[in-house]
Formats: sequence, structure tokens, C-alpha cells
Amino acid sequence: MLGLLAMALSSNAAARNKAEQAKPVQNPGEWFGSNNYPVEAIRANAEGRTIARLTIDERGLPVRCEVVLSAGNGDLDKATCDLAMVQGRFTPARDERGRPVSSLYMLPVRWVLPGNRTLIDLDNGRHLLGDHTIEILLDESGAVKGCKVVKSTADLPDPCRTFAVGARPFGLARKGGKAVPATVTMTLLAYIDAD
Repeated sequence: MLGLLAMALSSNAAARNKAEQAKPVQNPGEWFGSNNYPVEAIRANAEGRTIARLTIDERGLPVRCEVVLSAGNGDLDKATCDLAMVQGRFTPARDERGRPVSSLYMLPVRWVLPGNRTLIDLDNGRHLLGDHTIEILLDESGAVKGCKVVKSTADLPDPCRTFAVGARPFGLARKGGKAVPATVTMTLLAYIDAD
């Protein structure tokens, strides 16, 4: 009898080893980025590491997020769960018979203020230096009247030099069929390609 029990326990262990854990469909780092850094956390100069426990359903969708280790800032913790719940897609876990099952997934996120450190995009080996958000003012003829940087996360060359006064890079803005002045807002990312 004891031999049968030991054999049953070892076959259950082997079956558990054949089970598959949930896996993210894409790199979870893509769910986060400088554009998703909480504004209040930026104002507070907050950085830190959040670890969240996600409950993944049989379809591979997160249905619950719980912070198990706080970054020490509620905005960073909340953003971790909010972004994971919206962006997260998984290949669901499977039991020993290959059937999709719900499971848990631990998600560690290190929040680093944009511009404080070179960020690395692991999927394509590029180093993100930072970004600029600029506003380009156009007159009713579509000509550039001016350009200004409204946000910058790194010490980079001024992108407004690309938009010379008088140039017409965008065409006309129209309202009610009539050409009108306009403002074009753009966010530009600066990368170095890693070899």
C-alpha cells in the first residue's frame, strides 16, 4: 500500500512539472515608459520598485492586481496595477492535461524618473536617451510661426531647429472649410542603437 501511495505522489509531481505557467505575450517593459510615469510621482521626485501579484484567468487576461511590495509611493504602485491590468496579455497557464487554467504572475517594476538614467529597450537593443514634447505654431497659410519645447526628459539638441520659421511641413489646418492658425504637438524619442 505504501508503495502505491509513493508511486501516486511521484506521478502527481511529474504531472505538476508538465503544467505550464502563464507567460506574457510581449515584454512587460513595453507596458511602461516615460509617457506613463505618474505626474504626481514626477512632482514628488519619486522612484522605486513595485512588485505586483497578478491573477491571470484562463483566457490570459489579468483579472486582479495586488501590490505585494510597495515602491514607497502610492502613485507608482497604482500605476503598476493600472498599466498591467490594461496592457497585460498572457499565454494562459495550463494544467497537466494541457487545459488553460487561472494562475498567479509576479510582476516586478522598477520606476526610474525619465532622464535620470539611460533606459534600455530590451526587445530591440536600443538605449532611450529621453524625449521632447514640442509645440509648433502655424499661421493660417500653414507656415511655421514658432516652436517651443514644452517638456524634455534629457539634455538633447533642440528639436525645434528642424522646423524653420516660414516652412510648411504640415499643410493647412481647416475649420468650417476655412484655413485657420493651428498648434501641432509632437513627442519625439531619442535613441542610440546598440550594436
